[in-house]
Amino acid sequence: MLALTGARSRLSDEEVNLYEQICHVVKALPPIEMGSARTGRRSLTPHLLVRALARVFGISYQDGYYHVYTPHAWLLTPAGNVIDVCPVGAIGAILVDTSPDSPLRTLYRPCSPNAFGEHFGGTTFRNDIRAVTQVIRRTRARLTRDAANSGDLVTVTKPHVDDNPCPIGSLLEANDDDNPPSNHSTSPANVMV
Repeated sequence: MLALTGARSRLSDEEVNLYEQICHVVKALPPIEMGSARTGRRSLTPHLLVRALARVFGISYQDGYYHVYTPHAWLLTPAGNVIDVCPVGAIGAILVDTSPDSPLRTLYRPCSPNAFGEHFGGTTFRNDIRAVTQVIRRTRARLTRDAANSGDLVTVTKPHVDDNPCPIGSLLEANDDDNPPSNHSTSPANVMV
């Protein structure tokens, strides 16, 4: 990751570490398919992905708009900076300094999830969050195990490669997290990958 001196000095080492761990997990995720031929296929959206990542990493997320008009969602570091795991018009996650003097802070406009309709409260959406959360937990556990086996608990260099997409429907029966997020905060979790 390359950061200009001004931005890097405002981002804590803990935020950079959290960002790097989230990036490792996101890069290692298998392809995710939701739905079925019978119920219809659904895409993995930023709104689903950030809610699942927030649960796994014990951080907050925010719904809103990117640059005024684009519905979006992002993670928030404990210091309030943005981790955008699927940035609009870019490839790869970004860690954004959103301090008052950062021009980038104006790109992320928070709003209530109600602004996007009732979709976020629906059973299908909540089930998809739980299923994606399980995929992320399993990926994180595998990366942690691989790192421990290699003797490297900080850097994970071997992402999982799988030619078969991970069917979300099969994970719903094995759900271990029956409570959908009721607000934008999640409980604390260990952040080690």
